[in-house]
Order: sequence, then structure tokens, then C-alpha cells
Amino acid sequence: MQYLSTIFESTADQARLVTVIFSTLIAIFVVFLNHYLQKRRERKELLRDKISKLYKLSNEYRSTGIEWTNSLMNGLANGVKPTATLVNNVHSTVSNITMIKELYFQNEKMNFKSFDPVSLPIYKNINEESREKSNDLLNDNSLYLQKECRRLIKKHL
Repeated sequence: MQYLSTIFESTADQARLVTVIFSTLIAIFVVFLNHYLQKRRERKELLRDKISKLYKLSNEYRSTGIEWTNSLMNGLANGVKPTATLVNNVHSTVSNITMIKELYFQNEKMNFKSFDPVSLPIYKNINEESREKSNDLLNDNSLYLQKECRRLIKKHL
């Protein structure tokens, strides 16, 4: 400390020292503020991309689910067993929806239990009535997810 007082003896030197210290502190503050704002912007962009992906997955879920229920009915009518690929596509879509929700929106209360193809009426009983109920449930689930995406946009963006 004695060394500094001998170097900055004059008032002009002391004023210069205070100015340098103050400028340094402001520069450090600006760097941290810039870093914070950049991270926040990146987080918003990431969430926007994930919400967009969820919205697209809601449409994919509905279309692959309806394709699966229709193939079950067509297979029953023609005596052809539908391939497991279609139900696997529905499972894959539900897995992607669940994964995005768990990774990026853990604190959100969204229920995807009825999204599982096993929960659809046609899974237990293949007939026209259960196909219609299943398609209605697929549409309802898709609309539910789209509504949740709109809510997430309002909340996070």
C-alpha cells in the first residue's frame, strides 16, 4: 500500500488511478451483462425451436396414429395383418414428445398418458366404433399438445 501512495502522490495521479479502476469495473460489468443477455437470448431461441418441434410432433402423432388405426381396420377387412412399423412410428413420436418435455420443460405439468397407443380403444378391440373413438382421441391429444405449445410460447417467449 505504501508503494501505491508513493507512485500516486499527486492529485492528478490519484484521479487517474480512480478513473482507471472505475473504468475497469464498468468494463467487467458490461462483459458480464453481455454474457447474461447472450445466454438468455440463446435459451429463448432453443426453447422456441423445441416448442416448434413439439407442435410438429403433435401433427405427426395425429397423422401416424390415424394411419395406424386405418391400417388396422383395412387389415381386418382384407385379412392382412398390419406391420408393426406403424405402431412403432406412433410410439416413436410419443417418445420424442415425452423426451422434449422432460429435457426442456420439466417443471411444466403436461399429461401424456393418453398418448400411448396402448391406451387407444382400437388396441383392445378392432372395430369401426373403436377406430372412430381412437381417431377422436388422437385428434383431442393433438389439440391438447398444440394448446400446451401456445401456453409455453406465452410463458417462455
